Formats: sequence, C-alpha cells, structure tokens
Amino acid sequence: MPGGHADMRQLCRWVAVMALAIVPAVFADETKPKDPGFTETPVPAQYTNEVSLAMQWGHALWLNDQASAAATDVLRDRGLLAGHDHATGWITTAYDDKLAQWRVFFTEDDHGATKDFVDMVFDMSNGKARLIALQPNVPAVTLSAEEQILVKARNEALKEPAQRCAKTYNQAVWLVHHPKGWYTMVDLLPARTDADIYPVGGFHTFNYGVLDKDTPRHYEQTHACLNLTGPPQGAIDGMFVQHRTSPAPTKFHVFMSLSYGKTVYVVTTSNNLLWRVDHGTIRLIDSTKGLGHDVVSKLSD
Repeated sequence: MPGGHADMRQLCRWVAVMALAIVPAVFADETKPKDPGFTETPVPAQYTNEVSLAMQWGHALWLNDQASAAATDVLRDRGLLAGHDHATGWITTAYDDKLAQWRVFFTEDDHGATKDFVDMVFDMSNGKARLIALQPNVPAVTLSAEEQILVKARNEALKEPAQRCAKTYNQAVWLVHHPKGWYTMVDLLPARTDADIYPVGGFHTFNYGVLDKDTPRHYEQTHACLNLTGPPQGAIDGMFVQHRTSPAPTKFHVFMSLSYGKTVYVVTTSNNLLWRVDHGTIRLIDSTKGLGHDVVSKLSD
C-alpha cells in the first residue's frame, strides 16, 4: 500500500484566497460550437472577484464530490462497511492547493467517540477519481483535533433546519483561512437519484467559527426547490435558471455545470444580467440585444 499511516492522516487546510487551477470537465464535449445567438461581454469590475472565487470554489467542490462518490463506491464494492453498523459519514480533503490528490476517511460512532475506520487517497489530476491508497483501520483510530473540528461542522450542518430538496444530501467540509483565524465551511448538496433530473434548488453553505460581517453563517442558494430535466429535441442544450440571492453566479452554478455536464445560463434578477456557466467557467452574455435580451426579458422580474 502506498504511503504510511501518518501520511494518510495528514490533513490539508483550505485557504480561500489561494489561486486555483480552473480546468474543464474531462467528460464535456469542447468541440461543440457555442450558441450563435449569444455574444459575450466583459464582466463588470465590481463582480470580477466574486466570479473568480465562484469558479475556484465550484471547481474544488466538484473534485471533492467526485472523490467522495468514488470512495463511497469503493466502500460498498469491497465490503468495507461490514462490521461498522454505526458509520456516521465521510470527510474529504485536498492534500494541497493543486487539488491533484484527495483524502477521504470514513467515521463511525464507537461508544460515543467518533473514530476513523478507513482511509482512501484518490488521484484527481485528470478530473477522474483513481484510487491510489487504501487503508482500513483495525481498530478504528481516534481523530486528530482538526479532524474533530471537520466532523463537528459536518454533523451540525446536516442537522440544520434548512430547506431540503432531496431525500439524500451530500456534503463537503472545508477549513477556511480568515484574518482572525480559521473557520469551517460546510456545503450541502442535494443528491441526484435520477440521471434525467438535475437539482438546481436546495444548495446551502453553513459557516462556523471566526466570521466577519461579510461572511454569513448561512447562505441559501435558492428559496424554493426546483428540478430541471433535459432539453427537448432541437433546443439549446443548457439549463436556464433565475437567480435571486447574489448578483453573479455562485460556486453551486459552477458545480452544476461540471457535475451535470451541462451549460447553465443564469439570469441574476438583482441586475438583470445573463451569465453562461460552461465547463466550470463563468462568462457574461450581452443582454442588451438579440437572444440574450429575449432570455432576460422572459426570466427577469
């Protein structure tokens, strides 16, 4: 097995201001021509930082989710849940800011104490999860102080009385740097159970710890549940959504474009702008004329 026990349990802190590589989803068809009715236009200066962070975090969230899903498959396919009737979930962390390798560990309740009963490491350098290390912990091991912080945040977020738009939810937990210290951020994602259904509502972020006035404890992507289906024959192959809770697309829109393999067109109602989120990249569409104007007219308030 590659690596030792200490390496497997090394925990990476996530720094929000890191410059991350934005790469396209490997499964997307980049040879497909862009929609001829849309014209791109420069992003206004007041939104450039927000757009950049949304792309960075959305890409990281997608990789986190890919690694988590792959680890869950390994856990099931190799029978690693046997004897762990009190499993409580997983934590997925990147080893460094390049996001090439991710560690996933699974936790269980051992007479009131949360312990780690299996560790995995995945290579994600090409956008697909490849298992490179697997370590069942017999007996299960005690969590480090940082791991306990992540698990506590995960458990708190999953119990929050927030709007749920799916029976099952996935999560991603992060340690985020703040000038006053570190805080934990938990993203809640509605799980897809039908290949033809695409959830666009019910995404949440919860923050715990050292926060400031610009870091809300709870961010709710939508105020209602909404699922989209694939487009009809001959229609533009994309999703069109009306977005009310921020002036630009969010990390969740970026995550959707990568996870669903679909272009997401977002009309932000606070400023009547039309955005295209494609392969994890956010672009602003000219909405003053042509098809862009027609879309905004139909989807804005």
